[in-house]
Amino acid sequence: MKNNDFNFRQDVETVRYVLDNKVKITIILTDPVSYGLMISKYELESRIRNANELCNYFCDIFTDDYGTEKIRRVIWDISTVAYMINKEWFETMEISCPRIKEDTSFKLTKFRHKIKFVQRLNSNKIYDDLFSKIMK
Repeated sequence: MKNNDFNFRQDVETVRYVLDNKVKITIILTDPVSYGLMISKYELESRIRNANELCNYFCDIFTDDYGTEKIRRVIWDISTVAYMINKEWFETMEISCPRIKEDTSFKLTKFRHKIKFVQRLNSNKIYDDLFSKIMK
């Protein structure tokens, strides 16, 4: 199973260590799962602009990860927080913990401890929750 996750690839040995030590874990891959949190600058503006100073700041800094303005982007980090807030916004599957190969891809297994992989997320519910909280 191919793996292009940026954060994973930054410290493969730590990921391997965590997975090999039977930690109870849920994995949310960036591709394709977190990409489901793509939002447009226009949607952001229409939903939260002028609600308060924080919302205006958020709209003003809506840039890609390299500091250039973009029309659509993913706000990556909210997936993990949203999962902790309400797991029902996520569709998961339990699998036998994969092994990490030398090329950083996943090797599927059958008889290791179980972990969860997020398959899909409900971006509407996640953004609705986020916006309702920052607009207060």
